[in-house]
Amino acid sequence: MNVDDTLEFLLGRWSVHRSIVHADGRHATFRGMGVFTVQRCAYEPQRQRWAHYEERGSLRFDGSSSSATRQLDYTSGPEDRGVNICFSDVRHFISLDLSAGSWVDRHLCVADLYEISTRVLSPDVIEERWV
Repeated sequence: MNVDDTLEFLLGRWSVHRSIVHADGRHATFRGMGVFTVQRCAYEPQRQRWAHYEERGSLRFDGSSSSATRQLDYTSGPEDRGVNICFSDVRHFISLDLSAGSWVDRHLCVADLYEISTRVLSPDVIEERWV
């Protein structure tokens, strides 16, 4: 499914279900909610759009459960179809452009390289795979 505007498409509430397979074969699951809240640049509203993403839920691993959170910021210019995703301390994470319905990007985290592929399966389902 193609998306005209990645940031507009993502805005709102999402149920998050994540399955994690550790390199040693152990499994973990995360279930929670993610909320994209639109922000406007007060001093230059025509220049940049952004949304704050906050995820909260429960992480189950090795038989125990704990709360887990994640926060990211998504920004794009007025003509951009995609977004830049940053950690809350403004370090770049990845770029994401869902205009063709899917996207692949990479993130180097110290010595680990993550490849993140994202596909839009329907107006309310996105699949993300990390390797």
